[in-house]
Amino acid sequence: MFGQLSPEFSAMKYFGHIFLGCWAPMIAALVLLEAINAITGRYPVAEQVESYVLIGLSGFLLGRLMAHACRHGAGEGRSAGLFPATVWLFFFLLELALQPSEVSGFFYYPTGPGGGEGGWGVILLTLPTWSCCWYSLGTRSRGTPATPAL
Repeated sequence: MFGQLSPEFSAMKYFGHIFLGCWAPMIAALVLLEAINAITGRYPVAEQVESYVLIGLSGFLLGRLMAHACRHGAGEGRSAGLFPATVWLFFFLLELALQPSEVSGFFYYPTGPGGGEGGWGVILLTLPTWSCCWYSLGTRSRGTPATPAL
């Protein structure tokens, strides 16, 4: 069973790519969004759309940068989006089964009075998964070619 694993695979590198792919783009994009909102006073819907675009773009660009800078470690980065996407899908289906009316909380969070905890699904699950999937695409677009299967 363990003979099928690639000898170059490293769990530390894999989880490092997941951490880097999830949180670094989110932090960069959210800091940029706060600066934009402080200057322009944008509406909440525009802010959420901007956050999806900026987090996805920064994840993709960071993935390309990491694949270019560390070609030997790009293999783990290519599949870094699988684990977060699986976790997101599990919680999405669980929410869909238990409270179908609340499933929009995974894509959009209400703001203003009564918004409450509606944004936890977006902030803790959807945006990090979105970022990590775009990070994986970035490493795929610039990384070393995959080794052929035997």
